[in-house]
Amino acid sequence: MHPDYADMEAWSGSETSDITYADNLSVLTEIFINQGYLERDEWAGKKPFYYIEVKTTTMSCDRPFFMSKNQFQRVSQ
Repeated sequence: MHPDYADMEAWSGSETSDITYADNLSVLTEIFINQGYLERDEWAGKKPFYYIEVKTTTMSCDRPFFMSKNQFQRVSQ
């Protein structure tokens, strides 16, 4: 255990995602719009709260990956 984190209590909540980001200035949303991931008419100026999950593999990108039931329910909303 790293000494800087030795006094942290165990996490008892439910997992949300690897990274959470409040896009208060709509910066990430604008990047997604410009890259074609979001429709400008619907998302321009919006300030969503993002839940970003990181998945990695040592295999090819078309390999299946694990997603918990909680994660699946969150992305299905």
